[in-house]
Amino acid sequence: AQFVRLNWTSGPQWEHRQQSNSNNSSNTSFPPGARQFIGSQKHLRFRHFARAGLGKKMVFFTIFATIDSLTLLGAMTGCVGSSAWSLKCIADLEHDLSNTSDFVSNMSLAAKIEAVFMAVNFLACLPFVGQWWMVPPQYLWIAFKTFRLVTGAQAVSEKDALQKEVYLKHRKVHTMSLFFYLISWFLYFARAMTAIMDIHVHGISPYD
Repeated sequence: AQFVRLNWTSGPQWEHRQQSNSNNSSNTSFPPGARQFIGSQKHLRFRHFARAGLGKKMVFFTIFATIDSLTLLGAMTGCVGSSAWSLKCIADLEHDLSNTSDFVSNMSLAAKIEAVFMAVNFLACLPFVGQWWMVPPQYLWIAFKTFRLVTGAQAVSEKDALQKEVYLKHRKVHTMSLFFYLISWFLYFARAMTAIMDIHVHGISPYD
């Protein structure tokens, strides 16, 4: 196909060229490679507008993930602390460093603190149900601890506090809790650090 050179002329010659160009527009409208160039420019403009629209969503989800990760880390830190405190109370009672009334009150307070942080952990995991593998183990453990709270298995009475089989049973449960919370804490810590680094990777931080 012959490329028609456009010039500012008039007359039968120009009309003939214009008619020929309109009849063979699919072959002679653009030089070789022009269609690919125009198509690539359109694709680049589309990608530019798409990125502009996705940029705000990316910023929102990055900030949300960072806040949620820090919330999870804080909740798990509270769970680790409450479990460790419960084990300390049992050790103090076993070695006669505290009386039964202080032991029962401290254990009750530690259980309440643990329940609060477990509730925060439950709420912080809700946005990731079905999307994150850590959610099912967390919810199974929360269900187990909630069952113990509802049935009264978590409570300790003063008359039974000095019985060895009683506080050893509670020690086993709180030891399992401590190990589960420590493993979760390290995973939550890695998630939080990754979320913080994503802020710098995407250039959201004012220091970037």
